[in-house]
Amino acid sequence: MSIIELLRLAIHNLLRMRARVTMTALGVVIGTAAVVILLSLGEGLQRESLRGIEQMGSLTEVQVFPSFGGPAAPGGQALPGNRAVLNDKTLAEMRAIDGVQGAIPLLRPDQVGEIKVNRLQGYPGNFVGMPPEQVANMGFEVPTGTARLAAGQVIIGARVGEQFFDPLNPPKFEPNKPFVTIRHDLYGRTLAMKPTKAGEDGKSIERVVKLRVVGVIKESGGERDSTIYAAANDVIDINLWFGGRRPNIARDGYQQVI
Repeated sequence: MSIIELLRLAIHNLLRMRARVTMTALGVVIGTAAVVILLSLGEGLQRESLRGIEQMGSLTEVQVFPSFGGPAAPGGQALPGNRAVLNDKTLAEMRAIDGVQGAIPLLRPDQVGEIKVNRLQGYPGNFVGMPPEQVANMGFEVPTGTARLAAGQVIIGARVGEQFFDPLNPPKFEPNKPFVTIRHDLYGRTLAMKPTKAGEDGKSIERVVKLRVVGVIKESGGERDSTIYAAANDVIDINLWFGGRRPNIARDGYQQVI
């Protein structure tokens, strides 16, 4: 039997059993579409789960805060006891633990206030200080600028620029329209931080602390994106001005350790 005769026979059988052919074709199409949809949903859910985990921070990074009580009582309430202090002695003990690559202390200013960049102004919520020699241990990816930190300098997260606005052209909220966020480029610019405190006469006293942006961290979808990192001594200087005394790290400890 020649190829032409085989083709004629096949076409004849297909035309003779049109209903069966149609149902078979539909079954193949629906089955293939179902497999493709399920695979796509699985891939999408996996990516969304990974994105959620990344937003919580690095899986190898643990944030440690000081304890203000003793062992926990039933229900989670702390029993009276000595406060665990995150001082340099505690950090040395942490670094000696097997598997710990480093323990980086963080300090927070008692008062941040308004921050201005020329005409732009903002109120960033996450401002921390750290020893400049520990910046390398943070594993920052800095595509713009440098990851080296010194006095009077800051390294900022990728989305810090979104926290500033032009008061002469403030963002507008329009109903039924998506809000457009403007990410201002702050690299190489000087942040004028303006903490305030009450004087002895009750009047407000303002100080201007100038900090130059030397690096912008690559966006990661986590807390780092909206954080400003300054040198620890700059934060200590702000707290000394605000509170009138230099912090005693050996007694009071750091506010956070990574």
